[in-house]
Amino acid sequence: MASGATSTADKAKKIWAGVRRKMNYDATIKHISEFTHSDNLTISNYGWKGICDEWAVVQITLLRALGIPATLKFLIWNDGSDTVGHGCLEWKDGNRWRHMDALWNAFDNKSVYRANGAKNVTVMDATYPKDSRSTAPAWGVPDPTGDQKFYPYGDFIISPSYPGNSRSGYSN
Repeated sequence: MASGATSTADKAKKIWAGVRRKMNYDATIKHISEFTHSDNLTISNYGWKGICDEWAVVQITLLRALGIPATLKFLIWNDGSDTVGHGCLEWKDGNRWRHMDALWNAFDNKSVYRANGAKNVTVMDATYPKDSRSTAPAWGVPDPTGDQKFYPYGDFIISPSYPGNSRSGYSN
């Protein structure tokens, strides 16, 4: 997906564009809203389909395969009277962490959510997923160990805890 790219930014941009072309948004996959599904499930079992956090997980996997550090971000914001949850990522370009969200067509643009009406955006870092970290139900759905479906607030280390905090670019 990143052939021909030489700089870290060029490689990341090719991954972003490739995922935009290849992935399909599909909220009909069973329990897709309750869990973050692994890259393997998203690509092999679902044929490059998922929702926001699956898009981010696939991008993270592809970036890391090229030696580019990347990390998952869970966002929370208000849209009118609704609370919205969203997954995106940041990748490291030298000493700088940059934003990426192929689903929202946003490359290095943390303000895209606010520009589209999001209010009170908060951010949580979601690191070190481990499918056996929690067996607590995710919003009432059982979370068996080993199914490659990660309970966002149980199988990841979340920092800061829900609902996160304001971050430059995302929140202001």
